[in-house]
Amino acid sequence: MENRDHPDWPAFQRANRFLKLELPQNDFESWRTFCIRLWSQVEDWEELIKRNFRPKSLDFCVIHTRHEEDMSAIRDFVRLMEAEGYHGRTLGDIAAGENTLNAAEAMMNNSTKVFVLCSQHLRSEGPHKIAYQDALMRNCYSLEWRSKVIPLYVSGVGSENHIYGLGPIQGIVMRNDVNTVQAVNRSISLEDQMLKRRNRQREEDSLRRTLRKEKER
Repeated sequence: MENRDHPDWPAFQRANRFLKLELPQNDFESWRTFCIRLWSQVEDWEELIKRNFRPKSLDFCVIHTRHEEDMSAIRDFVRLMEAEGYHGRTLGDIAAGENTLNAAEAMMNNSTKVFVLCSQHLRSEGPHKIAYQDALMRNCYSLEWRSKVIPLYVSGVGSENHIYGLGPIQGIVMRNDVNTVQAVNRSISLEDQMLKRRNRQREEDSLRRTLRKEKER
């Protein structure tokens, strides 16, 4: 494998660097090919794990329906928040096949703030409404949750759309501008943000250690 123009040369070099050894460079072409293909599979596995990694420590999460309008509004809200350095998840991020109620409750427990999109769709029945929303929203009545739940209102839609007793809680009008960012900044303290970032860093460090051990194995 001394031929640097060989298409397998980059994978060959990466494997050698990581394993701190020299793969055979003699006439055993089939053995080299096996080693390199195996290493490529390991790299593909590592990339998949990294791509699917979701830190548990969240600045926020969002409860919403699967109605087209709500999904679109929440995507815009999440993009705006992530551009400001916040990290969050939504009900729409919960993968099919997961235990949806348990995954949603874990998402809410691990979030500093729980935003609830109070659109007209959340109050109406229909296929877009997620069956376990009622179970999740019952948590809002407890003292433990009252301090972290914040209603979200679409611009032009008033707080008359509040549900589940959220009316007394000051909400945020969701716009794609600095006013929305400032409102979220006021609701999530800098101390809480820094705590969540440290937790996420620990989770990422732990993932890297686990990946390295698995690659070595």
